[in-house]
Amino acid sequence: MLLNIRTLDSAPALQESLGGVDSQDILPPKSTSPRSTYTNPREPAVEIQHEKAWHRTAAYMLASGAKISTVAFETGYSVQQIGLLNRQPWFQQLVTTIIHNEFNDDISKMLKGAATEAIMTIRDLATNGVNETTKLKASQDLLDRYRGKATNFVHHTNGALSEKPEEELKRLEEELLTNGQ
Repeated sequence: MLLNIRTLDSAPALQESLGGVDSQDILPPKSTSPRSTYTNPREPAVEIQHEKAWHRTAAYMLASGAKISTVAFETGYSVQQIGLLNRQPWFQQLVTTIIHNEFNDDISKMLKGAATEAIMTIRDLATNGVNETTKLKASQDLLDRYRGKATNFVHHTNGALSEKPEEELKRLEEELLTNGQ
């Protein structure tokens, strides 16, 4: 399938092809177009002319938060091929549209899709980390996610602070001695 994407800028050409329809009859889509999820996209070295079935699979995987290396492994293509595909403007628009339509801009669904891979990365760091600090931090993160962070107790007092701490210390020591007997 050859992709032929028209923007609102091509409305005059579309108007001519429709046989002289008034410009008032040509309206923009009812839903707003999705904002691009790519910042500073790189120009592709080669332009891919035809969409294939695995392109759509890769687009859904990337939209759900998978890394390029994971998409390459799962689809059986190289990381370079997925990277080239990911630089195609039409593919970037497809990924953006999938995120907009399928995930309804709900970031929690995207995070849920990437959670398994993130946990596996943390687990790998905990067992195969380069240094002990990395292993310790990754292990703590795993425990915190499994059991929750340990409770930190904070004691607040509403009493006025003493301007002379030495006198306050003596008063508290005397109070302890009298209460301790």
